[in-house]
Amino acid sequence: MKRREWFQKAAAAFGLTGVSARLRAAAESDPESDSEKSPDCVLTPSQTAGPFYFNPKQFRKDITEKREGVPLLLKLEIVRVSQCEPVPGAWVEIWHTDPRGVYSGYARQGDRGRIDARGEDFLRGIQVADKNGQVEFETLFPGWYRGRLTHIHFKVHLDERTVVTSQLYFPEKIVKEIYALEPYKARGQNPTDERRDGVLRRDDLKKLRVSAQKNDLKKNPKLPKNGYNASHIIGIA
Repeated sequence: MKRREWFQKAAAAFGLTGVSARLRAAAESDPESDSEKSPDCVLTPSQTAGPFYFNPKQFRKDITEKREGVPLLLKLEIVRVSQCEPVPGAWVEIWHTDPRGVYSGYARQGDRGRIDARGEDFLRGIQVADKNGQVEFETLFPGWYRGRLTHIHFKVHLDERTVVTSQLYFPEKIVKEIYALEPYKARGQNPTDERRDGVLRRDDLKKLRVSAQKNDLKKNPKLPKNGYNASHIIGIA
């Protein structure tokens, strides 16, 4: 199926035909929408999609498929840099590894290349930004594989165009905390730091690092127990 046809059929199936225009109009007519504008309107640097990308074409918030790992609630806000305003209706796609450092959909993975995840699509999904340009994913903290910092891939689509492809990174303290927990503990800490990552340009790290913290259940009992939450603003042209 061609890309245009897939977008049209997916939009129709999910009642999203013309969603960008409708949500943008709703945001402009909402007197509270100005309060949602982000002061952090910085263009997000592009990075490679890498060799493990495929689109499972699943619109879903929970992408865990009940796999084990530390729960992660990831909240992203899409902002158009020129107006410093949210972008309702943007399609946000993410994908990342499981705690073993394995991507769904591919063979010959894992430390010994013996894990075959073909035919699976765990930890991949798409969400449509609300009137405030925001999406949420219920996922797991990603594992690591050699040569890369711990990361989450993402794409932002407007209509049929992909406007940015990049990756998100985590504060070092959070990474070390989580990799001391099961089921990550068995593999130990990620041996790759930012100086040795073969993809990351160091000047881009501060623009791609999420804000993350352990869930405070007293403040928000709806968050997953023993989990973490992370957020980031993605700036597009």
